[in-house]
Amino acid sequence: MKGSTVIFWDFDETLGYRDGKWTQTVIDLLADHGITDLTYDDISPRLQEIYPWGRPDRLHELYMEGLSWWEYMTNGITDTLIALGVHKKTAHKVGAAVHEEYLRPDRWHLYDDTIRVLKSAKNQGYRNMILSNHVPDLDRVLEALHITEFFEAVFTSGALGYEKPAREIFLHAIGQAGSPPRAVMVGDNFNADVTGALSVGMRAVLVRKENTFNYPVYAPALSDVLPLIKKMF
Repeated sequence: MKGSTVIFWDFDETLGYRDGKWTQTVIDLLADHGITDLTYDDISPRLQEIYPWGRPDRLHELYMEGLSWWEYMTNGITDTLIALGVHKKTAHKVGAAVHEEYLRPDRWHLYDDTIRVLKSAKNQGYRNMILSNHVPDLDRVLEALHITEFFEAVFTSGALGYEKPAREIFLHAIGQAGSPPRAVMVGDNFNADVTGALSVGMRAVLVRKENTFNYPVYAPALSDVLPLIKKMF
């Protein structure tokens, strides 16, 4: 039974996290250019407007206009900084540097229970896969954190062209996994992870975040996930 059960794990804020996320990435790069007067609260709301995961109802190709994922983000961040008063030359330098700065290995961390739970899931015969709204090169982050060995496959929205909770990304992942008879999504975002999974007939576990929607399959910590999955199937 377990060998034919796939656990699709969200990554960001489920298994791991980046210090300061995107906004801190931009702040750190601005500081390298001597710009320290723009705050987190100045930058974060503007960046929210360009994130692809903020418009999951639209395929990337409908608004990225032929740009690659990173080209789209670079241009968006550059334009955001210019709108905030940063000199164009500096804004372009910061925008161009975001890709490598965001992926810096020393900025990424795993939660204390991540390795233990992934190892236990694999040892118990579950098939682990990543299904995440993330950068196209998420594999670089996973390699830096030394967790690639736990996953059969990695599906990331930046490479696939649509964001959770879009049905397309779930159906793609299920199909690539061989249409397993039992599949469950584990993630921290109720809308992206839970409603998206349920829309295609998958099971779902909400983890870590406060359960404001009173979803019945809730795990306060990652260590609570596997017992819940055992009860499902």
